[in-house]
Parts: sequence; C-alpha cells; structure tokens
Amino acid sequence: MAITKNKNQIKLTSGNNFKVKYNNSWITLGNIVEGELTNDESSEEIVLADKSAVEIPTVQKVTLKIKLAQMSKEILDTIDNICAGTLPGYYYNGYSDSKHMEFFWPEMKGRRNFTLKMSGKDHQAIDLTFSIFSQNANAAVTPNTDLPSDKYATGASPVSGTNPFYVVLETAGA
Repeated sequence: MAITKNKNQIKLTSGNNFKVKYNNSWITLGNIVEGELTNDESSEEIVLADKSAVEIPTVQKVTLKIKLAQMSKEILDTIDNICAGTLPGYYYNGYSDSKHMEFFWPEMKGRRNFTLKMSGKDHQAIDLTFSIFSQNANAAVTPNTDLPSDKYATGASPVSGTNPFYVVLETAGA
C-alpha cells in the first residue's frame, strides 16, 4: 500500500458518536462538538563519545479530549461515575473516501478536570479529558464483540492496531 495524493481523504467533518463502556454497557454522553486525540512522545538528547548527539524517545503519552455539546445533571453524575475507574472507549470519526473511520481505546481513565463555562451568552459545553493506558502489546479489538452495536466495523477475529494505545478501523461504506 502506498500513500497517494487523494482529495477524498481530506476530512472537514467528524462523527458525532462517542461512547464509553460502563457497567458492561456502551453508553453515550450525548452530542459532541469535537474530539481531539493527542499522541505526545517526549525525547532525551544523548551526547555520544564522538560529540555527536541523538534524540531518543523516552515517554509516550496519549490523551483524548471530548467536548460534549449537552449538559445536564445526569451527564455530570455519569462523568463522576465513569471517572472512578478505567474503561474502554469508542469514537466514530465520520465518513470519507468511501470509508467509515472508527477509533477504539481498550483502556482509558477519565479525569475530573472538565471545564463548564456558565454564562448567559455562551454555549454550555463540557470539555472532558481521558488518559489512554498503554497495553502490553499493540492494542486490539474484536469488532463483533468489543464495539458498540451501532459500529461499522465487523468481524469475529481481533484487529490489531500499530501501537499499544488504540486501534483505528476503516470500513468500506456505500
């Protein structure tokens, strides 16, 4: 497979489907405004005996930020509950180039550092951050059993990602 210039792969919109698996059920936190996946790898400079230097990767941190469009007591209470432990996460990233794109995180932890701006002129949205846990091997998912029922990917065999944090799935669409 070779990467080519493909205007159909330019994404201007995302999906509006973020879910977490809580108490053995996939639940939504309502409409979302946006999601942001950050993969941040730190490095350390090593000076070699010949006075040349090389930067070596040291720490990799992956986070997911979700901006929820809805706000209610039920959503705030649910955030408190899901932040109490680790859980899997799912995000539908929309359709382009005749494919549906989905993300799966086997293990993530919500942090209670959300922001809720309350005023008479602003949309009340909740910014929520999840820390993604590294797995012992590349992350994997079995679509038929590990994903929500409204997913696009199918299959009874595990699909592995290319990193220990998450799996990106692409499924041909009509």
